[in-house]
Amino acid sequence: MQSSETTQKIKSCTFWELTPEERAEVIATAPIQDVWELNMERLKDGYWQFSIPELKTINELMVGGTEKIMDWHYTNQSGLIPDECSRMTVRVSSSPMDVNHAVLHKEADDIAMANAATYTDKTSSFTGWICGWIAVPFGCAPPIIYASVEPTA
Repeated sequence: MQSSETTQKIKSCTFWELTPEERAEVIATAPIQDVWELNMERLKDGYWQFSIPELKTINELMVGGTEKIMDWHYTNQSGLIPDECSRMTVRVSSSPMDVNHAVLHKEADDIAMANAATYTDKTSSFTGWICGWIAVPFGCAPPIIYASVEPTA
């Protein structure tokens, strides 16, 4: 694929639809920042999804137990049981922030997927799997992920 075709494809699809070479280009050109903001919405099936367009991440699902962690924090912050109308903003960082509702400690690397790992949230005591996408904003699966949660609906 020619360079202009690659650039056009990267602007028009989501991260997991890219070839490994195109993913590497997105990672190499990703902005460097300490805190990432995820605008999340809960689906009817109980999963949460988020998008970060500048990282070519569109409707990325939280699965493998992370959806239970998100439910717990949504309820803890809002006092409501989440449903398909629930929305929240989650700020994540590999460094402590002013407010850290969730503090996820890496428990084990996933040998089947590079940079994927299981994490235990020390606040909720739930464990969840985070896929290799985590390397996009952080460059690796960080040993600790800090998150602040703000329900919006």
